[in-house]
Amino acid sequence: MSGINQFIKDKLSEMGNKTWITPDIDQKKLNNAVNAFKFDGEPTSIIGICDNTTFGSAKEGFILTGLKVVFKEVFESPVEIFYEEIESVDFVVDVTTNNKGKEKKSEYLRIITKDGRTIEAKYSSLVNLEKLAEILSSVISDYESYEEQNQLQPIEELSDSLKVAYLKIIVNMAFENDGEVDDAEFAEIMQLMSRLKLSVEARSEVRQYLSSLENLEPVSNLVGTIDSEAPDGMSKSLHISLVKDLISINSSLTSSVTSDFDFLQKNRDVFQVTDEQVELTQMAIVNDKKFLIEIILTLQ
Repeated sequence: MSGINQFIKDKLSEMGNKTWITPDIDQKKLNNAVNAFKFDGEPTSIIGICDNTTFGSAKEGFILTGLKVVFKEVFESPVEIFYEEIESVDFVVDVTTNNKGKEKKSEYLRIITKDGRTIEAKYSSLVNLEKLAEILSSVISDYESYEEQNQLQPIEELSDSLKVAYLKIIVNMAFENDGEVDDAEFAEIMQLMSRLKLSVEARSEVRQYLSSLENLEPVSNLVGTIDSEAPDGMSKSLHISLVKDLISINSSLTSSVTSDFDFLQKNRDVFQVTDEQVELTQMAIVNDKKFLIEIILTLQ
């Protein structure tokens, strides 16, 4: 079973529109939610925001972390509930009929706590409350402990074994391009190694891997190492980061920012990235290059 943070992240991806999931939460929406919900934890622990505002301000709705859910209704104060306090969660549909025989249907989330309180979220009409009730019910039935995890922890702060596996995948791509790691590819790998701040021992392991390219490790095994070493909830973010580095390094060698190269396409299923994520990654690389060019021209 995946950790609580990864589980919530995966399930929130099934909520559809109006749900923002880290690391793809717009900074303005995140700031709005933190302020409006009076969120007193670390903003980096927020896994997702279910937005109940018409224009997408994220000032109403639900915030979920690995420890708690916080909801904010229009004109109401935010309500914070820790998962360990919850006894049950139900999606409720009430149908009433007025004296003219006209029916009115209302849908809401009803949370009953272990100390007997009943908490209702009645005005979240833009949020898929039925799906959210299903997610929260699974959280309290399938997990016994809960914890928040920094969802935006920089890769350079993660374990050496994760970073070594990450770099080995880059080496595999370089080798598969033409059967060797040439000087330009070697320079890119060394630059990435420096950015990831590997220890002396980890640098030695990568250099040894570069000198024994006849024994390349399967990409699926290396991705497995990344997933097993990743902080709870960060696997997907690391996959996207890896794909970005693969595209970026390939583009620096070919002068073309594209995802249409053999190594990436062959391993798309292993990396588990969507077409949209790849497209956004390409756009980010293009924008980074434009920004760098603008800085260089400014300095001339």
